Amino acid sequence: MMKTPYTIAELHNAYNQGLSARSHIRLLWEGLQSLGVAPQGDPALLYLPDWAEVEAQLQRIEGQPIASLPLYGIPFAIKDNIDVAGWPTTAACPSFKREATSTATVVKQLQAAGAILLAKTNLDQFATGLVGTRSPYGAVPNPFDREFISGGSSSGSASVVSRGLVCFALGTDTAGSGRIPAGFCNLVGTKPTPGLISTEGVLPACKTLDCVSIFTLTVHDAAIVLRIAETDTQTRLHEPSFHNLPAQRRLAFSSPLRVAVPKTPVLTSEDYQQSYAEALQHARSLGWALVPKDLQPLHEIAALLYDGPWVAERFSILKPLLERGADDIDPAVRAVVTKASQFTALDAFESRYALQALSVAAQDILSDVDALFLPTAPQHPTIAQLQEAPVAANAALGIYTNFVNLLGWSALALPACFTPTGLPFGITLVAPAGHDQALLQVGLTWQSSHTLPLGQRLAAQLPSIDTARPLPTPADTVPIAMVGAHLEGFPLHWQIQQAGARLRLRCQTAPHYALYALKNTQPPKPGLRRVDAEGHAIEVEVYDFPVSSIGSFLAQIPFPLGLGNIELFDGTWVKGFICEPIALQSAEDITRFGGWRAFTRSTMTASNAHHA
Repeated sequence: MMKTPYTIAELHNAYNQGLSARSHIRLLWEGLQSLGVAPQGDPALLYLPDWAEVEAQLQRIEGQPIASLPLYGIPFAIKDNIDVAGWPTTAACPSFKREATSTATVVKQLQAAGAILLAKTNLDQFATGLVGTRSPYGAVPNPFDREFISGGSSSGSASVVSRGLVCFALGTDTAGSGRIPAGFCNLVGTKPTPGLISTEGVLPACKTLDCVSIFTLTVHDAAIVLRIAETDTQTRLHEPSFHNLPAQRRLAFSSPLRVAVPKTPVLTSEDYQQSYAEALQHARSLGWALVPKDLQPLHEIAALLYDGPWVAERFSILKPLLERGADDIDPAVRAVVTKASQFTALDAFESRYALQALSVAAQDILSDVDALFLPTAPQHPTIAQLQEAPVAANAALGIYTNFVNLLGWSALALPACFTPTGLPFGITLVAPAGHDQALLQVGLTWQSSHTLPLGQRLAAQLPSIDTARPLPTPADTVPIAMVGAHLEGFPLHWQIQQAGARLRLRCQTAPHYALYALKNTQPPKPGLRRVDAEGHAIEVEVYDFPVSSIGSFLAQIPFPLGLGNIELFDGTWVKGFICEPIALQSAEDITRFGGWRAFTRSTMTASNAHHA
């Protein structure tokens, strides 16, 4: 009997082995229908389409090869502040409910890639909260213990993924709404650089800060979904854009990884203190360097989000409802947004000045490290504790999340361990804008090194099918083949790391090349030449380079080398190092070794034998 597939790779493997996408989606849809929607049904669910709406999505993919659609037949859900044409959007406020006339850009992109939308999910009303309890449709309980919160505001989206009802879900993240629920529900929570995913068709909370976030069981699934969800150039040309894309992108960090950790962690329970210590020890076991830092500037930035004039952005959304006296606005949400009346234009500018000054200090924290390594939250409160102190308990949760979007940074929440009482504990990696792919690469290493269950113990550990494959190739990259001194472990490899490039594969060229050891080069380098006869396959490493870093990399290439086109073993062509013919006239032909690594190994062996 085939085990239940929960990840994208597992489900595609099942489809390739004969599982019908229609029958699988029908089974999931029937399961959701049996749960029903809040408030009478499942508190995580706010809208379920009828079968005809689901079938229309299936008909668009049926008959197409599975390999042609990266999300073929993959079920997903979205937070109910994201629009779908013909579906209601409530933002967890009945009096706000309206039927959307168009579908959010990100949802259209996912559906075009073959994904099947099955539900809209509950949230802290108007995405204002980190708790998952501020909804007239009911609080969303934690999947591991119903007395505890699921986290918010994307509570329903985290719940349905943790329970295996869908493969992935979209949330939003302004102050931590895509990270806190991930940490509390044992999920991967991707909070992209602002602007990387379009927010067109997403009801704003704070328009200047909002991001669409992604909940998945695995880092690999997060990378696949992010690759599809990213706003491409054509989309940006034809719809309004609020954020510029980052000028520089990184696909990988240097090795060994250096991460900043709080010099004095704010962790308000013994369980969380013990769990964070366990996470730090695991990071050390991976060879990561932990650098204690004073994070006070980040805490001061975090305080600006709700104690400063940014609450006016939230007020602008609720203003029409407040003016007409809507009585279904959550009291805690009302208390937060009506604080906007306390602030003036002068306050807004002065807070902006404070943020700018603190941003400089924040950048200094990252000056000698790759990322921050933080507890996702300082504690995990119960639903009862939230009811006793709804504003204070919520505010305490954002100490490690609120500052990120104010700085325009990227973040990735990851499962780390379980507390002594059996609840999930998560950590979050935070890095500058444009480092999304680098965070995912590190996240894959982190998750692959654990034996944690997926979600609500859906599977005992990460499936091998999700660890054996590289992450998908990101957008706006160029593959470049390395032949000699830039190979891993060789003197110029640091230039690849400096460029933020990521290893795609180790392989050989087509059998049409000759390799030469060049004379008088420091460090020693080979020269590659394509030949008509007596060619050989040569070892190469192919790296994906961000387009933004190629210029600085090219500037470091010395004569007689240059970049040209190289044919790989499978007939594909990539950019790669080639050599001016004049330099090969006096060079030693080392083709017989099949690569620079084998040649240097042989010369070292010969040298050692000679000295012996």
